Amino acid sequence: MKGYLSIVKYYPDTNRDEGFGIGLILISEETHFSLAKISAERLKRINTAYGIKKSSLIDLAIDEISTNIFDKKTLDYNTVYENGNLRYSKVQIIECEDLNLKFNELYLKFVADYYEEGADKFSFSKKEIHERLGRKLRSKLESNILLKEKLNIGYDFKENSIGKFLIGSSKIDFIGGNGTIYAGEIINLDLQEETLQQNLFKTITLFDALSKTYPKLFSPKECKMLVLEEQANNPEKEIYMDKLNTWNKKANYDLVIKSSLDEFQTQIEKDVESKNIIRYDEWIKKAV
Repeated sequence: MKGYLSIVKYYPDTNRDEGFGIGLILISEETHFSLAKISAERLKRINTAYGIKKSSLIDLAIDEISTNIFDKKTLDYNTVYENGNLRYSKVQIIECEDLNLKFNELYLKFVADYYEEGADKFSFSKKEIHERLGRKLRSKLESNILLKEKLNIGYDFKENSIGKFLIGSSKIDFIGGNGTIYAGEIINLDLQEETLQQNLFKTITLFDALSKTYPKLFSPKECKMLVLEEQANNPEKEIYMDKLNTWNKKANYDLVIKSSLDEFQTQIEKDVESKNIIRYDEWIKKAV
């Protein structure tokens, strides 16, 4: 069955191009199927974070979305012309056997708040997706005898002076050194906007902290931002790829795009061998 999907995004500040997915619309013209759902919990948390008071106009708009019966013409129109606090993502084609099940899956993937009632009834959550991706990469690296010996995998800066620069997680997927620091973090673009932005901020802050702490031992090209090709080519993630490309061009952090975790592992192994990388905790004692 063919359906059309659009994500309802909330822009708390219309002067900034930062939208948060708060709702989902899925329709099928074949069966006159139309489902729409807004996460009140997510909207409330975003407003709290931005210090925004409850808006009756936003509430009315959300009620209208939740009760409206959409068709593709309306979705296409909203995508182009709605440019206020509530906007619609570009319509995507969805093909599946059961649109109801697909709607639940996509709602959890793109919208549902971690604490939203009923979210725990699904087979996976956004947080688990993030942990799986990072954990899978680290597991692959740890399964490689050479990389396990030559890199600190999942290194935690918590007890390090660099940890003072960081808010939230103080870990990095891998780090080593020889001449300069060699480090990398996988960026999961499938995260919810809030978590993704936090992850990007943490990664860039960590790279900046390394550069300020070890200015003579730091080369931005040796700091890797890893992105899966499928995510990088997703039109919905264009804004984040623009940010990553900007950091690549302006700050010279290396943006590495591969089609699989296996390809990342192969590239890291080549780097470690060709550059004679050793573990960060061993190298930094000798280098400083």
